[in-house]
Amino acid sequence: MDLGLFTTGVLMLFAGFTILALSYAASPSEESSEKRVRAGGVVIVGPIPIIFGSDRRAAYIAAAVGALLTLLALAVTMSTWGGMYP
Repeated sequence: MDLGLFTTGVLMLFAGFTILALSYAASPSEESSEKRVRAGGVVIVGPIPIIFGSDRRAAYIAAAVGALLTLLALAVTMSTWGGMYP
Protein backbone atom coordinates (compact mmCIF):
# COMPACT_ATOMS: atom_id res chain seq x y z
CA MET A 1 0.00 0.00 0.00
CA ASP A 2 1.25 3.44 -0.88
CA LEU A 3 1.48 5.36 2.39
CA GLY A 4 1.39 8.75 0.64
CA LEU A 5 -2.01 8.11 -0.94
CA PHE A 6 -3.38 6.75 2.33
CA THR A 7 -2.18 9.82 4.21
CA THR A 8 -3.67 12.10 1.55
CA GLY A 9 -7.02 10.32 1.84
CA VAL A 10 -7.09 10.60 5.62
CA LEU A 11 -6.16 14.29 5.47
CA MET A 12 -8.93 14.93 2.94
CA LEU A 13 -11.43 13.21 5.25
CA PHE A 14 -10.36 15.39 8.17
CA ALA A 15 -10.54 18.50 5.97
CA GLY A 16 -14.08 17.57 4.90
CA PHE A 17 -15.26 17.08 8.47
CA THR A 18 -13.61 20.34 9.50
CA ILE A 19 -15.32 22.27 6.69
CA LEU A 20 -18.64 20.68 7.64
CA ALA A 21 -18.22 21.68 11.28
CA LEU A 22 -17.22 25.22 10.35
CA SER A 23 -20.21 25.58 8.05
CA TYR A 24 -22.55 24.81 10.94
CA ALA A 25 -20.71 27.26 13.18
CA ALA A 26 -20.90 30.02 10.54
CA SER A 27 -24.65 29.62 9.94
CA PRO A 28 -26.78 32.68 10.71
CA SER A 29 -28.32 33.03 14.13
CA GLU A 30 -31.92 32.10 14.86
CA GLU A 31 -32.77 35.74 15.61
CA SER A 32 -33.18 36.58 11.94
CA SER A 33 -36.83 36.47 10.91
CA GLU A 34 -36.11 36.35 7.18
CA LYS A 35 -34.40 33.22 5.95
CA ARG A 36 -33.47 32.42 2.39
CA VAL A 37 -31.98 29.08 1.49
CA ARG A 38 -30.09 28.60 -1.74
CA ALA A 39 -28.82 25.24 -2.86
CA GLY A 40 -27.14 23.75 -5.87
CA GLY A 41 -25.36 20.63 -6.94
CA VAL A 42 -23.66 18.74 -9.72
CA VAL A 43 -24.18 15.11 -10.66
CA ILE A 44 -21.64 13.80 -13.15
CA VAL A 45 -22.87 10.86 -15.22
CA GLY A 46 -19.96 9.73 -17.34
CA PRO A 47 -18.75 12.81 -19.22
CA ILE A 48 -22.08 14.67 -18.87
CA PRO A 49 -22.57 17.00 -15.89
CA ILE A 50 -26.11 17.62 -14.65
CA ILE A 51 -26.19 20.96 -12.82
CA PHE A 52 -29.10 22.06 -10.66
CA GLY A 53 -29.79 24.89 -8.26
CA SER A 54 -32.54 26.83 -6.57
CA ASP A 55 -31.49 29.98 -8.43
CA ARG A 56 -29.06 30.97 -11.15
CA ARG A 57 -26.26 32.04 -8.77
CA ALA A 58 -26.34 28.76 -6.85
CA ALA A 59 -26.19 26.82 -10.12
CA TYR A 60 -23.17 28.84 -11.28
CA ILE A 61 -21.38 28.22 -8.00
CA ALA A 62 -22.18 24.50 -8.20
CA ALA A 63 -20.87 24.39 -11.77
CA ALA A 64 -17.63 26.11 -10.75
CA VAL A 65 -17.08 23.76 -7.81
CA GLY A 66 -17.87 20.78 -10.03
CA ALA A 67 -15.34 21.95 -12.62
CA LEU A 68 -12.66 22.42 -9.95
CA LEU A 69 -13.30 18.98 -8.48
CA THR A 70 -13.16 17.42 -11.95
CA LEU A 71 -9.79 19.09 -12.60
CA LEU A 72 -8.55 17.94 -9.19
CA ALA A 73 -9.63 14.35 -9.92
CA LEU A 74 -7.91 14.51 -13.31
CA ALA A 75 -4.70 15.85 -11.74
CA VAL A 76 -4.66 13.14 -9.07
CA THR A 77 -5.32 10.45 -11.67
CA MET A 78 -2.54 11.72 -13.91
CA SER A 79 -0.07 12.03 -11.02
CA THR A 80 -0.67 8.45 -9.88
CA TRP A 81 -0.67 6.98 -13.39
CA GLY A 82 2.87 5.65 -13.47
CA GLY A 83 2.99 4.31 -17.02
CA MET A 84 2.46 7.45 -19.05
CA TYR A 85 3.48 10.27 -16.69
CA PRO A 86 6.67 9.52 -14.75
